[in-house]
Amino acid sequence: MKPAMRFGIGMRLGIGFGFLVLLMLLLTQQSVSKVNEINTDLSKINDVNSVKQRFAINFRGSVHDRAIAIRDVTIVETPGERQAAVVLIAKLAESYAANEEKMKEMIASPVGASDQEKTILVEIADIQAKTKPLVVEIIALEGKGDKATAKKILLEQARLQFVSWLGAINKFIDYQEALNKSVGGDIRGVVSGFQTMALGSLAGAVVLAVIAAFVATPVDHASDGQVAGCVAPDGGRQAGWRSGA
Repeated sequence: MKPAMRFGIGMRLGIGFGFLVLLMLLLTQQSVSKVNEINTDLSKINDVNSVKQRFAINFRGSVHDRAIAIRDVTIVETPGERQAAVVLIAKLAESYAANEEKMKEMIASPVGASDQEKTILVEIADIQAKTKPLVVEIIALEGKGDKATAKKILLEQARLQFVSWLGAINKFIDYQEALNKSVGGDIRGVVSGFQTMALGSLAGAVVLAVIAAFVATPVDHASDGQVAGCVAPDGGRQAGWRSGA
């Protein structure tokens, strides 16, 4: 008798289904693990990188509009237009400061920042520190009527600082975009690996089901022997099988 046949049908079916349940448990555990990994990566994109990127985009909008406004200060003709440009510059500076404060809070939180992020933010802050006094000086010169000097400072100093300021901010935005693409690649890798694992588990389940069905099917060798014994060597029936016996 084969070793598998030493167990009853119930035992063999139990072993087969036990393997299937074990396989389902392993698949579930891996599924939960992969889903948590994907959730962590998505949180990194949506709650960290994209938030920092949004702050930087707000930086860029403020700096860009201030560059236009300070230019307007030097070219408008009426005091009212000049004052409107000055007020706009002040509002844009307040918006920048509010986003800058939020960025600092996020960097100081457990989320933190990479060395590359800190380096770029320091560069942005340094350029800001050089540009803001130039803006104040240009506005003051315009207020005194010294348009020539104000325009000279704008063209020779402030313009270059604004370009550098925007360049540094764009560098930070591009860095966050690169981080998001990297995390997105990791997510695609996890999903692809999970798909392979799921298909492999399905194939394993099918194989186990076939094996379980084969093992659970009884083969009655004793009955076969009895039938063989009832057939005479010459193909006729034995006496015990005569009609009407």
